[in-house]
Amino acid sequence: MVKILSTLFLPTGRGSRPEMLFAAIVMLASEALLMAIGAQLNGYVAMALKGIVLWIGMVVTIRRLHDLGFSAWWVLIGAAFLCMWGTLILLSGLFFLGREILMPGSIFHLVVLGLSLLPALGMALWLHLAPGEPHRNRYGLPTQSPRPAPIDGTQTAQPQDIGLAR
Repeated sequence: MVKILSTLFLPTGRGSRPEMLFAAIVMLASEALLMAIGAQLNGYVAMALKGIVLWIGMVVTIRRLHDLGFSAWWVLIGAAFLCMWGTLILLSGLFFLGREILMPGSIFHLVVLGLSLLPALGMALWLHLAPGEPHRNRYGLPTQSPRPAPIDGTQTAQPQDIGLAR
């Protein structure tokens, strides 16, 4: 239980692809639950719960970036890029298509919304699919589980044998 909580709330160390998938499922289930009972919640309670879900998403993203060898600063850089991209798409849509893109439910609104979310989808896919660094990096040891011992009885190299021990 402590391992699960530290995976979801502490932005230190490295995070594997299965950990990120688990956190994504937890966040989607939390969002679905919040949407289902959202009408009964006080505004401050709902905002606090959404803040917790946002924090979990940031922590898991930071840990996954660490596994890939990147700093947590890339979360801020990615957020800034998404804001600039969304603004560019919105202003381009307003210039070329007019105010109809602001009308929810219109096809233009859906196109602009979809185009503005494309980089976020690409980043999410990259974080879920890219393999982590196979060796120790400045954030810790690799997140892959150790290989099982071979059946023939020979020994496999241990991390300390190849210079990966702390």
